[in-house]
Amino acid sequence: GCMIGPPLGGVLFENFGFTLMFYGTGTLSFIFVSVSVLVLLPYKLSTDTMEDEGRQDYLLGLKLFGYFDLILLNIFILVGAISYNYFVPVLGPFMNKRHGMDSGTIGLIFLSGNTVYVLAAPIMGFVTTKVKLLTPFIIIGFIIQAVG
Repeated sequence: GCMIGPPLGGVLFENFGFTLMFYGTGTLSFIFVSVSVLVLLPYKLSTDTMEDEGRQDYLLGLKLFGYFDLILLNIFILVGAISYNYFVPVLGPFMNKRHGMDSGTIGLIFLSGNTVYVLAAPIMGFVTTKVKLLTPFIIIGFIIQAVG
């Protein structure tokens, strides 16, 4: 979705207007939710195991709120996501107005960040598994994310 979304959205906007993207997204969401419900419906557990497992999951979730490191990490990720999502609607019209780019080209520019992620994630996963130094890689990644 992140890979095909920006260029496809740009092409649809350029050729069919503003509303088709929302109609298409709503239709696809409805189809995927319907299929998910139909696929997951037969997998009902008995009510006794559901209540016990649900209570254990709930208590585990409450314990996670007690870790300061985890809360700080989630705040950093949230701020990064908000910062990126601020630039998506602002940068597109700026690039169109200032540099005369069409929506398809702007979508390809937004696609470049996702492409780097798709290419780098398996490589970094392989390297961290082989080197077995996960914590330093996580710290370096957070520093790069904070600077970026």
